[in-house]
Amino acid sequence: MLQSKDPAIQAVARAQVCQVARKRNRLQEDHWHGRDDELVRSFLNSELAASPHADALRRNGDIGSLWSDVQRWLRIYHLQLEKCDEAEAHGPLSFRVPHHNKWLTHKTVLRHVKLHLKIRHQTRWKGMVDQGKTVRTHGGVGAKFMTTGAGLSDDDYRFGVKARLNQVDTNSVLKRKRLRAHGTCRDPACSSAETLAHVLNHCESNMDAIRQRHDDALEQIGSKIRDALDRAKSTTELRLNQTVPEYTGTALRPDIVLRNEAAKTMVIADLA
Repeated sequence: MLQSKDPAIQAVARAQVCQVARKRNRLQEDHWHGRDDELVRSFLNSELAASPHADALRRNGDIGSLWSDVQRWLRIYHLQLEKCDEAEAHGPLSFRVPHHNKWLTHKTVLRHVKLHLKIRHQTRWKGMVDQGKTVRTHGGVGAKFMTTGAGLSDDDYRFGVKARLNQVDTNSVLKRKRLRAHGTCRDPACSSAETLAHVLNHCESNMDAIRQRHDDALEQIGSKIRDALDRAKSTTELRLNQTVPEYTGTALRPDIVLRNEAAKTMVIADLA
């Protein structure tokens, strides 16, 4: 209403704010006479209590109103009304938002205030340790299963979502949730932190299952590569978990080797 194009509505809104300010504060009327805009701005910006020309009547501010709610939300979202005499501003009670360098007008104020709230919520969301991964990881080829679920059972999909957001109940996660006193591995012979990466890739007690899962995944990937090479009638040679041909150094066995003698190229990849 303070940004309305109708001067009558603006006047009513200003009068209401001034009335609420007087209900909640003892004002020095000789100072505030003819300064309604300054009074409105000081009250909504939560600056009136610091003024030497106003004394709060109630410390708990129990006079509730629409304008006290506006005051609270402006404070929460770090927005302030400002005095502006520029032609582009919409009246003396105008404000800007951080993402927009112009003064907000009647036509733009609602859109940009909503966008300001969205940006603040998004920034806070992205900054969270676990939940923020939703923003950072729900995209790209590696996260396609999150939106499609193609080829996954219900249990696999639920595990995938929880694992991606680090919500699987390992001891490390349970300790962070204050449901465990410690976050070390539950295997008595292991003293490492029981993170999801530790359980799936590093724990000695799980090494047989880790190797089997690795080999199964490697075989599935290799099968897809073979099918693609056959369809393309390519002369590229695929080797899985074998030494590199004609390499005389340490006998390492990369997971995947693609070798094309005609093109004199070789691609070596390891499955994490």
